[in-house]
Amino acid sequence: KMKNVLIYVNPSRKFSENINTIAKLQVDNMLELGWKVEDIIIITNLEWEYRGVKSVVVDDSYYFAPDPRSIKAIAVAKLFEDGIVLEDNELYWSHDMDHFQQLPITEEEIVKEMGDCDFALCDYGRRIKYNCGSIFFRKSACDIFQKIREIIYEQKKIHPETEEERALMLLITNNSNWAWRSSI
Repeated sequence: KMKNVLIYVNPSRKFSENINTIAKLQVDNMLELGWKVEDIIIITNLEWEYRGVKSVVVDDSYYFAPDPRSIKAIAVAKLFEDGIVLEDNELYWSHDMDHFQQLPITEEEIVKEMGDCDFALCDYGRRIKYNCGSIFFRKSACDIFQKIREIIYEQKKIHPETEEERALMLLITNNSNWAWRSSI
């Protein structure tokens, strides 16, 4: 069964009132759309529970201080390395905390679109840039997340504004001119 994964790691080790409200709304929304409690995974560095959904607590090393926007790629790579949560033969959907699902989707729909691919995401539609706000993946995509993380660390030295989407563009195109131009 497909798993719905939210990641929020903060050095304060607490949810702001806003994030706590968003997390609760996410859980309410997921349950209303048919997700089972056991298929909702919230990765965070604090104990949190709502409507039977309990957080999977990780340490502060999952936080990426140079760019908190890139937390998903950094954290998923680390989840793979630490052997936390992610299992073989499962499909995962990780999305931004403020990215709300509007209609029910089934694993079959996603698998039909993904085929044998390990990793799937959308673009922005209006420009050539991939959107890491919503990513479908299997455990076999470990190397992709690790490479995105590696590129983020490398590129931060050259371009401090590098984030996970830009790193993904660099990985896919292997062309920094193209990757940097893609955000226009």
